[in-house]
Amino acid sequence: SLSCPMNQTRTFLIFAWLTVATLLWMAWDKEHSAPPAVSAATSSTLRTPPNDVTTSSSPWNPARRRSSAISPRCRCIRGFSDASMAAELKGEIDFFEASWPTGLPSGVIHADLFNDNVLFLHDRLSGLIDFYFACNDAFAYDVAICLNAWCFEPDHSFNVTKARAFFNAYGRERKLSEAEAAALPLLARGAAIRFLLTRLVDWLNVPPGALVKPKDPLEYVRKL
Repeated sequence: SLSCPMNQTRTFLIFAWLTVATLLWMAWDKEHSAPPAVSAATSSTLRTPPNDVTTSSSPWNPARRRSSAISPRCRCIRGFSDASMAAELKGEIDFFEASWPTGLPSGVIHADLFNDNVLFLHDRLSGLIDFYFACNDAFAYDVAICLNAWCFEPDHSFNVTKARAFFNAYGRERKLSEAEAAALPLLARGAAIRFLLTRLVDWLNVPPGALVKPKDPLEYVRKL
């Protein structure tokens, strides 16, 4: 018989489980997938707007349409009112249309790097999952998403110590330019609106008994 250390066994079981889960999800998705036009529209809405816009149509139009569609339904979420939600979202999207940074260093980013998409073995990083929203965009936008996801406390206060540790570690691999550093507050704000919208969609549309558990959209209202 072959000897197999416990940590190797655990790693094998994790990746075996991930493989089975991925195959099951792919089979379900193929059977229940939306028409291509709907899938494309949803994907473009949930992702960040591209930095290189060559058409006259605003890249924030999909987000505007989605916010207009869901705002009237927010009365079922405690803490929201129809008027305040609609006004808040419209004001933010108007601001992003006028101010979203362009020309930042770009490439392939994960775009959804929350702690539930990061795997650890003890205190060492062992894997990243869920590349559904991976795309070509600003590297600093990925940083902003991580700051929102990893550097806030349960009471929604920003943990400067965590943020400093993140920047120090990131900087050892790649230094942020001055333009990227200056754009981070706006990118973080845009990322917060993005996840507020996607969580609202999930909250309002996930049927009872679904395996997916909707996350609290109010978290990103408080972060904003």
